[in-house]
Amino acid sequence: MLMSAESLGIPKTMLVLKNISFSRGAIHKRGLFKLGSYRKSNDQFSELSARAEQGTIVALLGDSGIGKTSILRLILGLERLSAGEVSWKGEILQSANYTKSVAQRGFAYVAQDTLLFPHLSVIDNVCFGLNLLSQSPSALVDKSMAISEKKKISTFEQKRRSQEVLVELQIDALQDKWPNQLSGGQQKRVALARALVMNADLVLLDEPFNSLDQDLKHAVQTTLFQRFKKSRTTVIWSTHDVEGALRFADYLWILDEQSKLVEGTVGQLYRSPPSLPIAERLGEFDKLNIKDIITYDQSWVRFLQDKCKLNGNLVIGLRHHEWSLQPPCDLLACSVEDTESLQIGLNTESSKILKLNGRVLGIRDSVKWQEVTLELISSTEIDHVSDPKGDLMKKSSIHNGLGEMRLDLNSDKSRSLLRLDLPKRPRIRMTLATSFTISIGQTLQIYYLGEPMVLAY
Repeated sequence: MLMSAESLGIPKTMLVLKNISFSRGAIHKRGLFKLGSYRKSNDQFSELSARAEQGTIVALLGDSGIGKTSILRLILGLERLSAGEVSWKGEILQSANYTKSVAQRGFAYVAQDTLLFPHLSVIDNVCFGLNLLSQSPSALVDKSMAISEKKKISTFEQKRRSQEVLVELQIDALQDKWPNQLSGGQQKRVALARALVMNADLVLLDEPFNSLDQDLKHAVQTTLFQRFKKSRTTVIWSTHDVEGALRFADYLWILDEQSKLVEGTVGQLYRSPPSLPIAERLGEFDKLNIKDIITYDQSWVRFLQDKCKLNGNLVIGLRHHEWSLQPPCDLLACSVEDTESLQIGLNTESSKILKLNGRVLGIRDSVKWQEVTLELISSTEIDHVSDPKGDLMKKSSIHNGLGEMRLDLNSDKSRSLLRLDLPKRPRIRMTLATSFTISIGQTLQIYYLGEPMVLAY
């Protein structure tokens, strides 16, 4: 008996963009769905390809104006292809000669602008799409609404589902308010609720959290993405929030140039970026010339010679949070609670652990941490390395792993980081934020537990 790919644990591909080419100008000129953020009219996109699997969250990253919203509009059905195909569940949605309407596709969409109906209360705005489903097909005059269910829904059920979503987004007390009585953040959450209540298989989010303050944004994101994961909803999320993308997304689509769409898992693109611009886009890192770093420890030469030719056209990229003051043997002895954050160290062979030696030059106290300045020194210049007490060493673990492709950049552990400052001096300087006592003149051995990125200039 043949078994399905899903039953075998193989992810099911749902959405496919295959060598698509289009211009985003024509649809705007016809005024079918105007968005205030658009100023350009004739940008060309050529042979972009990507895919999304069932139940995954895909973060679409790129500079402002490069075309992230256009990609979402194309999937939704508001742009027209000149070449290539867009397919969903194996069925072609659009090609150069054919397209399904927005209503036929049945996708939920949250635009950059909230687009609330000013004459409807909050609860009626959220119920709007469900209410359309209870009317005759001729009543579906708003072709921009995503309709995911082809059955009538009672008024009672509409209210129940809408109120349930409003409670999840913590705006149930506003259900009788009018849009002009709401703040920007509240309006954004109403727009999110209107999309969520449709229970669509594919949700397209276009910067949906940009009106929320930091704490509220994190809470809403957590609620929203947990809901999507539970319901196995596929999500394409256009965002400038790289930290949020690394924390919540499974896959990344990076529109690096208008002629290039780079895709991959969070872990793949974060740890092994294909280019320097993508490496820089996904978070700060220390960029060192190879000749500088090998001065301090020959283990770097042994590691890098298997990966590249040592020449002046390459740099090493090192993520800040993947440094540690603990050697690998100490990592293995850490408590169970730390297991998820130690994945990078546990998966790295001891023979390939890279290290540097640093002498403490100065200490500056801050509110929560003491910031220590280290000067890196060659291993040939010291006879031994100080070994701080074991209990202090455990507190000094600086790196924070992605775990299951997540990176919580707001955690205390990630704010305790080692980083290299490169002030164009003969010596490389490193600063350390730590919560345990270090003395001036002490020599520390510093380990890099991640995978160094070898990148071309």
